[in-house]
Amino acid sequence: MNGTLSTPLLTLLATAAALSAQRTWIVDAAGGPGVDFTDLPPAVAAAVDGDAIEVRRRGATAYQTAHVSKALRIVGVGSAVPLQGAPLTMHDVGVGKTCVVAGFDGPAGQVLITARNCAGTVVLRWLGGLASGVSLQIFDCAQVAIEESRLEGARSEALFIARSTIVCTGCSVVGLDTLTPTASAALGIQAVDTYLTLNQTVVAGGRNLATPSLSAAALRAFAGLSVATGRSWLAGGGPLACEVLPNYVSLLVQDPATLLTGSLGPGLTMVSAQVPSLTVTNNPPRTAAQYRGSAQDTVAVVAGLPHAPTPTPFGSVWFDPAGAVLLGVVVANTIGDATLPLPFATPPTSRPIVMQALVFRAGTALVSTPSVALL
Repeated sequence: MNGTLSTPLLTLLATAAALSAQRTWIVDAAGGPGVDFTDLPPAVAAAVDGDAIEVRRRGATAYQTAHVSKALRIVGVGSAVPLQGAPLTMHDVGVGKTCVVAGFDGPAGQVLITARNCAGTVVLRWLGGLASGVSLQIFDCAQVAIEESRLEGARSEALFIARSTIVCTGCSVVGLDTLTPTASAALGIQAVDTYLTLNQTVVAGGRNLATPSLSAAALRAFAGLSVATGRSWLAGGGPLACEVLPNYVSLLVQDPATLLTGSLGPGLTMVSAQVPSLTVTNNPPRTAAQYRGSAQDTVAVVAGLPHAPTPTPFGSVWFDPAGAVLLGVVVANTIGDATLPLPFATPPTSRPIVMQALVFRAGTALVSTPSVALL
């Protein structure tokens, strides 16, 4: 870690580089030299697996959305770039492929992005604006990472997930309030048969300011496993923080560092467990892995290419063990934090790798939440 990259890490970086952008297409509504397209749909049509699309902000000009079934990196440049029209839809991204969408905004509270039937990896980052957020819908996806985004639901939930595996890191997921006396406020998250990990994320249900009984929970589950991790917060707009619809059973694994505002509805079993948190900070470029757990934890940070999450007795592993490398080992300080400098920079239009911490604590082993870094 002292400025010298190990041979296994060089191999991983070389593999990532081989899979990184073949070409970068420039989209700019103003046109001009060096610009390939003035709107997003023709850029998506022209791009092939491994390409990047850079969409430049031009004031309040909004770009049209597109359907994406390729392994692309689509990045808005120049603060959150506005999109308009039907949701940008990612679908049928295959096994071993990764699609990244980052840096976009849209009309407040409306669905900005939908992901469907993706067996590969989907990374959603820097979505929403400073003043308002957007809504997302995820269906039948094997591995989705939502990072550093502001999600809001106005007429429905801020985040809807069905039959998918999701990790939310550093996000705000809020169901907006309503004044309509007969309307239910918006949920934060609605999850159907889903494995959900929350990492340093706030989830809040909306309030009905006219009829408090119609206020919403932070999380509503039909079935599946919901994991609330360290430094997260689930806050109900009404008396319930989390609820499960009748005739369904769900499980909430709550880290002691996670806050609950409100009670748990019937049908939801809560298990208290240590779920350490790992994030990659200083973005862009991302230069350090930050760990949050318990004092004196021994933390081994490991990186590998994305892989569908594999359950283990110690937690779910989100990277491909074949070719994974050890980035370094640190010991958490007296408040349970540790920072590991990373020996590479990470530009925003390159190949994702997944990092997780293997944690050794008082004779036990744990796996942290995953974090995605772009190489």
